[in-house]
Amino acid sequence: MYYPITKNEPYHSTLLSLSLLGLYPRSSSAADLNVSLAATVGTIVFGLMVCNIGGIGHLIVSFKGNKGAEMTEDLAVAVGGLGFLLCATFFKIKWRKWAEFCQSITDFENYGRPGDFNKVKDRCNLLSLMYSFYISGGMCVYAVISIFETKCDQDEQNNFCGTLTQIRLPIEGEISPVTIKVIFAFQLLVCIWACVAAGNLFFLSYESSEFLICHINWLKRNIIGIFDDDDELSRKGQLRFCIEYHNQILDWGDDLNQLTKSTLGHMSLIAAIVMGMIGNQITQKYKMFGAAIYLGGYIMSIFLLSHAGQRLCDESLSISEAVFDSKWNEASNEMRKDLAFMIARSHEPLTISSLPLGTFNYDLFVTMLKASYSYLTLLQQSTSNDEEQP
Repeated sequence: MYYPITKNEPYHSTLLSLSLLGLYPRSSSAADLNVSLAATVGTIVFGLMVCNIGGIGHLIVSFKGNKGAEMTEDLAVAVGGLGFLLCATFFKIKWRKWAEFCQSITDFENYGRPGDFNKVKDRCNLLSLMYSFYISGGMCVYAVISIFETKCDQDEQNNFCGTLTQIRLPIEGEISPVTIKVIFAFQLLVCIWACVAAGNLFFLSYESSEFLICHINWLKRNIIGIFDDDDELSRKGQLRFCIEYHNQILDWGDDLNQLTKSTLGHMSLIAAIVMGMIGNQITQKYKMFGAAIYLGGYIMSIFLLSHAGQRLCDESLSISEAVFDSKWNEASNEMRKDLAFMIARSHEPLTISSLPLGTFNYDLFVTMLKASYSYLTLLQQSTSNDEEQP
């Protein structure tokens, strides 16, 4: 299954960005599928080598040398970057399932097009484009700040100065300025790739939840309108339509939950830690402005998923309210039984699960912010203790 990237259609901006990054194929041809796979695997492996492994090497050297301030950035980049690369990896494994879901939820042949779908589609395409520009622009700003604010001494340990993030690679001898600039450029490209890819995957889940909510609202309008027709057979036909539509919405909700959980669920474990590290970097006044942009992008991504989960839960629960708002008292006993089953099923909300436990919603978002503050406090105490030691 391949969902085509079509201008002014659902998912256009998000899938176009993922396609430009190589994560989503440009077409269903064998050549484009192979190119997409090779580009994704190559970029992930290269990103691990240049950013994660090099950053961990510098982290080890900094820890042995007790260079406290730089260690926070190393940790944030290593842990956060690994989380982003895992998002890209899991999406590449599941991209056909995602394409099948996108195709199914935008197929209006059986149940019609929701009245507000086009408005939501246009808004999501615009927001997705703006979000991609924010992430890529923020990384460029961080890169410029890195040139002027990096605190690093190039020594016998081969800690490279002048790179996007400080690294240590097993290279003997003096490193030429040209080599350092090349490493800087590669780091910037990999970081933009990883951050934009992960950001668009977060937005893909948010966008899908908004489209699903459009279907829920359309179902509620149809439920309320069941008893506007005086003909009993027509009422039964409309109720049968609503029951089938409700079952389809539940199937879409389960599919979205499984896809999001397998692609982004691990970020519920990583994000709180990384946000605490970035916060500590800001309090240490090290690349403050760039770190603030990085923190803002992280908070926005997690909030998108939490907001999507909360909205999906609330709107799915409101289906039972639509049944009560209808003229159910005019229904026959047979129809009332069907309506009762629909109400009972509506009491089990649609959710977006996180890993290992819980669901993405406002409560989880607040919990993650509290956890990140706890990590920030712990890091500050550790830094203070290091500074007090003679």
